[in-house]
Amino acid sequence: MRRIERSIIPIILLCLTCCSPSIARLSLSRLRSAFDKDFPTTSGGATNIKRSGNALCPVPTSGLSSCFCRPIKFVPLRSPNNDRSRVTVGTVGHTHQYRVGPSYFYLSFMPGYDSSFKPGQILQNLFGSDLVEACDDISDLTLPNCSEHARSIIIQGGQYQGKARNPRAWLADYFYLSQSYQGVVTFDPTLINFLCYFDFYLGLDAALPGVYFRAYGPAQHAHWHSHMCERIIEPDDGYKPHPAGYFTSAAMPHSKLIQTFAAYANGGIPETPPGDPNIPPPPDPATPSSITVDQAITFQPLNYARLSRNSKSRTGFADLRFELGWNIFQKEIYHFGFYMQGVAPTAPHRDPRYLFEPIIGNNGHWECGGGIIGSRIVWSSIDGESHFGFYGDLNFTHMFRAKEQYTLELKGRPNSPYMLAMKMGKNGEIPIGTSTDTFQAVGIAVEPDSSIDPGYQFAQEYAPVANLSTVKIDTHINLKLDAIAMLNFTCRGFSLDAGYNFWMAHRYCFDRPDTGCRDECNAQALTNEPPDPNARWALKGDARVFGYAQTDKTIVPLSATQTRYSQNSLLATIHNGCNQEYFGALYDGSTATCGQNDDNRQIDTPQGNAYAPNLITPNNQLLNCPVSTTIDDQIQTSEVPKFLSASDLDFVCIRGMSHKVFGHICFTQTRSTLTPHVGIGGFCEIGVNNNVTQNNMIDSPKSRIDVAISQWGIWLKGGLTFSSYSP
Repeated sequence: MRRIERSIIPIILLCLTCCSPSIARLSLSRLRSAFDKDFPTTSGGATNIKRSGNALCPVPTSGLSSCFCRPIKFVPLRSPNNDRSRVTVGTVGHTHQYRVGPSYFYLSFMPGYDSSFKPGQILQNLFGSDLVEACDDISDLTLPNCSEHARSIIIQGGQYQGKARNPRAWLADYFYLSQSYQGVVTFDPTLINFLCYFDFYLGLDAALPGVYFRAYGPAQHAHWHSHMCERIIEPDDGYKPHPAGYFTSAAMPHSKLIQTFAAYANGGIPETPPGDPNIPPPPDPATPSSITVDQAITFQPLNYARLSRNSKSRTGFADLRFELGWNIFQKEIYHFGFYMQGVAPTAPHRDPRYLFEPIIGNNGHWECGGGIIGSRIVWSSIDGESHFGFYGDLNFTHMFRAKEQYTLELKGRPNSPYMLAMKMGKNGEIPIGTSTDTFQAVGIAVEPDSSIDPGYQFAQEYAPVANLSTVKIDTHINLKLDAIAMLNFTCRGFSLDAGYNFWMAHRYCFDRPDTGCRDECNAQALTNEPPDPNARWALKGDARVFGYAQTDKTIVPLSATQTRYSQNSLLATIHNGCNQEYFGALYDGSTATCGQNDDNRQIDTPQGNAYAPNLITPNNQLLNCPVSTTIDDQIQTSEVPKFLSASDLDFVCIRGMSHKVFGHICFTQTRSTLTPHVGIGGFCEIGVNNNVTQNNMIDSPKSRIDVAISQWGIWLKGGLTFSSYSP
């Protein structure tokens, strides 16, 4: 029996700790091969694949790609307490002891420092293929902070100096910026943790040989910094106003707009002075803020997924883990057993109001699971002062459902939380200007005596999509796997550990709500069944939202939306609206009121012959600007406006996976009953990242992305073992 135990235990441990990462590497290799085969890199086609780190990322082009990068608006981080390497190092000879008396205990403290690296991976997970490497030669831009690690996002208005816009540039109009604005925003994020880890182990051999209890967890101070900075390129011909009908019924000059993207990203709205310290603070999640300017139009600030220019910090106890185990087979040179494990959350959930918001522990989830553990000393000196052995641990838990608040993307529209939505109200019931009793409906003339009622019209309120797509939903992880394989060499009090750690969080999933959660988190959260059917939200894109009666220039809110594909199969994205994509430019900038290509041709279900049925005057067709007089300038509106709902939200599943190597050296002072030890160690962890998704797989339950942080760390570890046994 002893021979069987001694021979089979090392084999079992080696297989269990090594098979999981091998399978994962094989799956990832097959995934890469499939993408290389189906989506080869091209220079002029619609699919242009860019390698970034260990992932394939399609660069946006004018055509529709077969696949796209699927960013998420949060940073999923492995809890520092979900790490068996920290628990195992430095414990050889201190835990799982054989015949040391009826009871013994071990207590250790482990202060440490962790820091992320590979910031490009973090940014790709957040922003996808819109990133530009800081040292790239892109057009005539001189990017700030040119370094090996920084990444940038280009922001350009719809009419940037009359030039062709960069295909990766975000549309500045969405951020209440000038249509001729151009800037570059650079990020170089760092995620830092200061930890103080404690571990308590109690041997219960008096109750049953081999039984033990263990409790451990870290106090954590998380310090995250995006290192965001912005460089603005002044236009040669000055900043152009937004023409009448685009945002407001009158032209909106540059002086009333936001001046910098950083101001928008921190909650600024039009008429916020540059650098104004009174930018509204992020709201309470249950009461999103909105501010009315220009007397009639309400501009909501960005309430969620803000990009802070300052570092963010949080302090708390990550989570507390309990183990009750039993070493079924145990001798001086080996042990093999199993344990049950429970995890109690001790830290609050993350704050969704900021994108780079630190996370403490496992983000407020309960967990339950267990594992198997064992060791085998394969060589020992004659005097017993030196020995060499193998140690393994396979841990698995299930993370139970808990409500968390996340900012979700819209399906097929990467970075859509930073797009702009507009509120739509019941047609004919929207007050015009500051009046509360003046209403003008919009209609579509079909015949001289009949018309189509689109049902809705612009309700004179704008909101970033993030204010609508931030929802509080149940999240869970089916299986979390944490496996280590470690070698130890001990010689006369000195001990050296070296090992490998594989970690995986399989399918971090969001449960899709049927009705949303307006009453408990975000009052504006998108739902499939809105509580008020007379108040809906749609994507604005670059559509005109006001028309003007031909005779007396009466202002009429339109029903124009750009939520779905236009008649030319164009889609409003973070890069452009449908009109700009179709025509190449929106306005010639010659006047503040009129321009070219502004008849709303590329909108949802476009129809001409828009008119104001409430007006009794003849020639009440709606034109595209207040100075137009000819029917040739008639504006189009949507026959059937298209709205956003919870069905548009991208409830993506996420898998976290990483590979880590670690090492530790310590010294133990052997005494009769108290045995102290002290040591130093560190690790390097490489996260697996791949957020490319095929368009036809976006709704598949098998669809997922791989997201994990790469990080390194160092620690000190000191402990004390008490045993009632005296040799």
